[in-house]
Amino acid sequence: MKASDKQRLDELTSALADELKNISPDIIQVLEKWGMNPRDVVSFMVLAKPIKVARTSRYLSIKDVGREIKAPQYKIKYIEECSISSISMPILQKYIAFLGLDDTFREWCREFPELVKRIENNRT
Repeated sequence: MKASDKQRLDELTSALADELKNISPDIIQVLEKWGMNPRDVVSFMVLAKPIKVARTSRYLSIKDVGREIKAPQYKIKYIEECSISSISMPILQKYIAFLGLDDTFREWCREFPELVKRIENNRT
Protein backbone atom coordinates (compact mmCIF):
# COMPACT_ATOMS: atom_id res chain seq x y z
CA MET A 1 0.00 0.00 0.00
CA LYS A 2 1.32 3.43 -0.90
CA ALA A 3 2.13 5.92 1.85
CA SER A 4 -0.74 8.17 0.73
CA ASP A 5 -3.17 5.22 0.91
CA LYS A 6 -1.86 4.33 4.37
CA GLN A 7 -2.35 7.91 5.52
CA ARG A 8 -5.88 7.92 4.09
CA LEU A 9 -6.68 4.63 5.84
CA ASP A 10 -5.39 6.06 9.13
CA GLU A 11 -7.54 9.16 8.64
CA LEU A 12 -10.62 7.09 7.86
CA THR A 13 -10.04 4.81 10.85
CA SER A 14 -9.71 7.81 13.15
CA ALA A 15 -12.76 9.48 11.61
CA LEU A 16 -14.87 6.36 12.10
CA ALA A 17 -13.73 6.03 15.71
CA ASP A 18 -14.55 9.71 16.30
CA GLU A 19 -17.94 9.26 14.65
CA LEU A 20 -18.71 6.47 17.11
CA LYS A 21 -18.17 9.01 19.86
CA ASN A 22 -20.54 11.47 18.15
CA ILE A 23 -23.25 8.92 17.51
CA SER A 24 -23.26 7.56 21.02
CA PRO A 25 -20.91 8.87 23.69
CA ASP A 26 -22.09 5.98 25.87
CA ILE A 27 -20.65 3.47 23.45
CA ILE A 28 -17.16 4.74 24.20
CA GLN A 29 -17.69 4.14 27.91
CA VAL A 30 -18.96 0.63 27.21
CA LEU A 31 -16.03 -0.12 24.91
CA GLU A 32 -13.53 1.20 27.43
CA LYS A 33 -15.20 -0.74 30.24
CA TRP A 34 -14.52 -3.90 28.27
CA GLY A 35 -10.97 -2.79 27.47
CA MET A 36 -11.74 -1.94 23.86
CA ASN A 37 -10.23 1.02 22.05
CA PRO A 38 -12.64 2.39 19.38
CA ARG A 39 -9.78 2.91 16.92
CA ASP A 40 -8.64 -0.69 17.43
CA VAL A 41 -12.16 -1.98 16.92
CA VAL A 42 -12.52 -0.05 13.66
CA SER A 43 -9.06 -1.20 12.53
CA PHE A 44 -9.88 -4.83 13.29
CA MET A 45 -13.19 -4.54 11.44
CA VAL A 46 -11.10 -4.18 8.27
CA LEU A 47 -10.13 -7.84 8.83
CA ALA A 48 -13.22 -9.16 10.61
CA LYS A 49 -15.57 -8.22 7.77
CA PRO A 50 -13.86 -10.33 5.06
CA ILE A 51 -13.51 -13.17 7.58
CA LYS A 52 -17.24 -13.24 8.24
CA VAL A 53 -18.08 -12.82 4.55
CA ALA A 54 -15.81 -15.74 3.64
CA ARG A 55 -17.33 -17.95 6.32
CA THR A 56 -20.95 -17.16 5.52
CA SER A 57 -20.43 -17.39 1.75
CA ARG A 58 -19.35 -20.99 2.35
CA TYR A 59 -22.45 -21.60 4.45
CA LEU A 60 -20.32 -22.43 7.48
CA SER A 61 -21.51 -21.87 11.02
CA ILE A 62 -19.21 -20.79 13.79
CA LYS A 63 -19.62 -24.32 15.14
CA ASP A 64 -18.41 -25.74 11.80
CA VAL A 65 -15.33 -23.52 11.87
CA GLY A 66 -14.55 -24.39 15.49
CA ARG A 67 -14.73 -28.08 14.68
CA GLU A 68 -12.52 -27.71 11.58
CA ILE A 69 -9.78 -25.64 13.21
CA LYS A 70 -10.15 -27.30 16.62
CA ALA A 71 -10.99 -24.10 18.49
CA PRO A 72 -13.80 -23.21 20.90
CA GLN A 73 -16.73 -21.47 19.26
CA TYR A 74 -16.54 -18.55 21.66
CA LYS A 75 -13.00 -17.79 20.46
CA ILE A 76 -14.24 -17.68 16.86
CA LYS A 77 -16.98 -15.28 17.99
CA TYR A 78 -14.38 -13.03 19.64
CA ILE A 79 -12.73 -12.63 16.24
CA GLU A 80 -15.93 -11.85 14.35
CA GLU A 81 -17.16 -9.51 17.11
CA CYS A 82 -13.84 -7.61 17.22
CA SER A 83 -13.24 -8.38 20.89
CA ILE A 84 -9.61 -7.33 20.58
CA SER A 85 -8.46 -8.15 24.11
CA SER A 86 -9.90 -11.69 23.86
CA ILE A 87 -8.55 -12.67 20.46
CA SER A 88 -6.01 -15.48 20.34
CA MET A 89 -3.44 -14.90 17.59
CA PRO A 90 -2.87 -18.65 17.00
CA ILE A 91 -6.63 -19.20 16.55
CA LEU A 92 -6.94 -16.11 14.35
CA GLN A 93 -4.12 -17.45 12.16
CA LYS A 94 -5.77 -20.90 11.92
CA TYR A 95 -9.08 -19.28 11.02
CA ILE A 96 -7.43 -17.11 8.36
CA ALA A 97 -5.63 -20.10 6.84
CA PHE A 98 -8.79 -22.21 6.89
CA LEU A 99 -10.67 -19.50 4.96
CA GLY A 100 -7.79 -18.90 2.54
CA LEU A 101 -7.42 -15.26 3.52
CA ASP A 102 -3.64 -15.31 4.00
CA ASP A 103 -3.00 -12.40 1.60
CA THR A 104 -5.69 -10.29 3.25
CA PHE A 105 -4.20 -11.07 6.66
CA ARG A 106 -0.64 -10.20 5.59
CA GLU A 107 -1.80 -6.86 4.19
CA TRP A 108 -3.81 -6.11 7.34
CA CYS A 109 -0.77 -6.94 9.50
CA ARG A 110 1.35 -4.52 7.47
CA GLU A 111 -1.25 -1.79 7.88
CA PHE A 112 -1.88 -2.24 11.61
CA PRO A 113 1.39 -3.51 13.14
CA GLU A 114 0.71 -1.98 16.58
CA LEU A 115 -2.64 -3.74 16.82
CA VAL A 116 -1.05 -7.00 15.68
CA LYS A 117 1.45 -6.73 18.54
CA ARG A 118 -1.31 -6.09 21.08
CA ILE A 119 -3.23 -9.13 19.87
CA GLU A 120 -0.07 -11.25 19.97
CA ASN A 121 0.36 -10.21 23.61
CA ASN A 122 -3.15 -11.29 24.59
CA ARG A 123 -3.18 -14.00 27.24
CA THR A 124 -5.83 -16.27 25.84
